[in-house]
Amino acid sequence: MKKTISTLAAFALAATGALSAGAGAADAASAAPAKKRTGFAFSASGFGTMVNGGQVPVGSGTSAYQALGCTNKAGKSKRNFVAEEKLGGTARAENVTTRLTTLQRGGETASISRAHVARVILAESGLGRLQITAVDSVSKAFHKNGFKTSTETSIGGITFKPIGEPAQNVRIPTPGQPVTVPGLATIAIGDGHQRHTASMANAFADGIIVKAIPSGSQIRIANTRAKLEKGVELGLMRGQSMAARSSLVGGAVAIGKTPLSLMPCAGTAGKVGVKSVATVPLAQGAELRGLTSRQFGVQTHRKATAYEFGRVGVAEFGQADLLIRNVVGKATVVRTLGGLNRSIKGTQVGEIEFQGQEQSFDPGQKTIEIPGVAVITKNIVRRTRFGINVIALQVKLLDGTDVESIINLGEARMAIRRARVN
Repeated sequence: MKKTISTLAAFALAATGALSAGAGAADAASAAPAKKRTGFAFSASGFGTMVNGGQVPVGSGTSAYQALGCTNKAGKSKRNFVAEEKLGGTARAENVTTRLTTLQRGGETASISRAHVARVILAESGLGRLQITAVDSVSKAFHKNGFKTSTETSIGGITFKPIGEPAQNVRIPTPGQPVTVPGLATIAIGDGHQRHTASMANAFADGIIVKAIPSGSQIRIANTRAKLEKGVELGLMRGQSMAARSSLVGGAVAIGKTPLSLMPCAGTAGKVGVKSVATVPLAQGAELRGLTSRQFGVQTHRKATAYEFGRVGVAEFGQADLLIRNVVGKATVVRTLGGLNRSIKGTQVGEIEFQGQEQSFDPGQKTIEIPGVAVITKNIVRRTRFGINVIALQVKLLDGTDVESIINLGEARMAIRRARVN
């Protein structure tokens, strides 16, 4: 064992750039024809590898990523495959597969996500190769005499193969007991989460997580997610709302979707879901207060109704030179057997003041410009095939202010797609 550790230590010094950014997933495989419509909502996703943090740009690409979102059809299948994914330096993943399926048979209805990575080469040099083989993850959300979940992860092996010598096995990690390869990486069993209630089941798992010692980056291997909900009678719902989000001019994100509400596929069973954030600083002299997102969705076999709602109590810019209050964005969709209705009723642009003077939109006017400070646009609306999106107020802070950026206040999106149920 001492020889193995010392050889690995020498190998670690020779290996270069382990675990930096990967690039580009392969094209997704097309879905198989649906076999049966059900009263359940299925969703699932998965990927083979993803690297982020440390010396790697945040949000690096995922290999063999596949998603199946909000369907009530059992018998669907999606697959994605990547023969090789570069992970930076000498690190790479080989033969990466993601499979998603929905099924209903033998009294069981299930949403299943599977991810398999045949081999991950962590590092390779003239001294040899360090690799992990056969990493698998399965997440299953199912209904059989009630909602249930299961997750399973496994690792085939971890080996170091010196040039011209037999392979040396490295201990496989167990939950709560990671393995550290000196100078290279710490390998741990991935996180998992299972939750089920009387109306839904949700399962998540990572096969393993590798933390690279040289770069400080992290790689997630074999990620799976599966969800199953009841309550689909007429419509499949997709929606989201947020009080605010902003980006610097040029595209960099300044504030993400805050606070973000995501509509469950079957709705909220007639309950109002609320998320709130008291204060969000934007930059020196700029602040948002009283941020709320809210959602509601209910359906029967004849009618489905849902809304998304985002509100900002106070938006303050330039030490309160520009003050905006009570901005609300609301998107409502109603689907009946006869068709679809959508509206932004309840949306309001609030009150706008600049240096104590009220600013208002003239009849028919969509934009107010405060020279050298901001351009403010109201009611940015986009109709989609199954719904409607709205931004109640968009504020573009101009060059010369504390931070040149675009801030959306009161943003909501809602859609309901028809779901025929057997």
